[in-house]
Amino acid sequence: MSESWECTAGELVRMVRRGEASRREVVEAHLRRTEAVNGGIGAP
Repeated sequence: MSESWECTAGELVRMVRRGEASRREVVEAHLRRTEAVNGGIGAP
């Protein structure tokens, strides 16, 4: 499985519906990714 932040919205919906990931896991993965790359891009 790809990292959830690499998936399309449709893929994320299917993963959550199948129980492969929870909504919380998806959001937390995106927040971790944002924290990891924000220093390089300086997004507000």
